[in-house]
Amino acid sequence: MRIFLQVQGREIWKCIVNGPYIPTKVVDGVKVKKEEEEFDREDDRLYTLNLTAMNLLYNALNGNEFNRIINCATTKEIWDNLEVTYEGTSDEDEENEDKDEKVTMITRKIQRFLKKNKTPPRKSFKKFSKKDSGKNDTLICYKCNKSGHIKPDCSLLKKYRNKGKKVMKTTWDDDSSSSDSEASNGESANLCLMAKNDIEVTNLDNIENPSYEELQNVLEEIYEEFEKLGIKYTALKKKNFSLTNEIDILRKENIILKDENLELNKKKTDLENIVENFTNGKRNFENLLTSQRYVFDKASLRYMPK
Repeated sequence: MRIFLQVQGREIWKCIVNGPYIPTKVVDGVKVKKEEEEFDREDDRLYTLNLTAMNLLYNALNGNEFNRIINCATTKEIWDNLEVTYEGTSDEDEENEDKDEKVTMITRKIQRFLKKNKTPPRKSFKKFSKKDSGKNDTLICYKCNKSGHIKPDCSLLKKYRNKGKKVMKTTWDDDSSSSDSEASNGESANLCLMAKNDIEVTNLDNIENPSYEELQNVLEEIYEEFEKLGIKYTALKKKNFSLTNEIDILRKENIILKDENLELNKKKTDLENIVENFTNGKRNFENLLTSQRYVFDKASLRYMPK
């Protein structure tokens, strides 16, 4: 659109960028706006450039864009509105540049860190599998402090259970069946509790002692999430700016409609007054007609009809 408008003429393009030409005159050393009756031929020609440029913009815009700039009074307002909507403000451009610089700086730091550790970027970023955390070589028994199994499966714990069962059997021989059932229930409860505790300890170990590959994986995920949030933030900011412009337009339209409503109410009141006056006049005229006497009526002349 910029090229299309520039092709129409330099004066039209200047009128769009710098605003409309306003004819002025000097009065007591101060520039004041001329009245339309004081325009000369050159003033008329330059003054109509704004209307010509507005006509070009109106014909080049679709329905949605036209509704957005319908309340703009000059071509400069129209152009600024369109420029901000589709290209953003200079503050947004500077903010995007700052964000790109920060992203570039973070990327360079990551690359230097990987080169320092002699690890090629991206290739060493392996996804951490949760299945690896469940391997037997990472399990530690908190009964014998050996790896490869957990406390409920420890051989020392099994020996202790068997010994306890023998003592219980010799002491309470009559109630062996009930004692065994209670012992088995207690063991199952302990197993459930210990299994839960073991899982929690394993998770804490993974958090406190992360591997280098896990850190690389977390760093990559954070960076990807940062890029997604940056794109989403930019889109939401543009949408917010567009909605703000629409709100301003709707407010202006609301003011115009309120003024039109007041004017219509005034016209309605005037018409009601006219109708009321007409009705009263008609009623008075009818009363006047009914009060008139017939032309041959001589009752007022003391004439008594036979």
